[in-house]
Amino acid sequence: VGRISAAKGTTNPKIACSNQNPIEKSTSTISFSRQSESCMMENTTVVDAASGLIKASGKLVIKNLVEVMEGFKPGTGIESEQFKIGDFPLLIRVYPNGVTDSNKGLVSVFLKNKGDVDISVKCKLITDLITAEITYKDTMKAGSGSGWDEFLTHAQCAEAYKDKDFVV
Repeated sequence: VGRISAAKGTTNPKIACSNQNPIEKSTSTISFSRQSESCMMENTTVVDAASGLIKASGKLVIKNLVEVMEGFKPGTGIESEQFKIGDFPLLIRVYPNGVTDSNKGLVSVFLKNKGDVDISVKCKLITDLITAEITYKDTMKAGSGSGWDEFLTHAQCAEAYKDKDFVV
């Protein structure tokens, strides 16, 4: 769930994200298949007219992660559909076999700013195994991302996701 805590038009708005369940929601789910992977994206946006807060969440589901990890080269990722917090487009990007060759054997996870302005983000990326946080202290440049090269190991994923979907 995300909040914009700066007025529209500021050069460095602050956004907060997590996956808490909002009271009211409008959800869209996008599914696609590509060889050995299958993914779904779900996002929710809630606007509180009284306070001006905008809360949003994005969720990427990867089916058969263990097979997907084995079939991907390092640097090849799975990207969610864009979701917005206010006017600011974001997406989740997962590299099932690491973001670079040096991260082979790891799952890398990032939140990407697809907008044309720099933003400050407070976010939680939550899976069954780990919760990782991005804080306001770092500015996410337009077109760039923030996240973890070493989010999970393949060994952790092979055990935890052999019979269930990977959800972030």
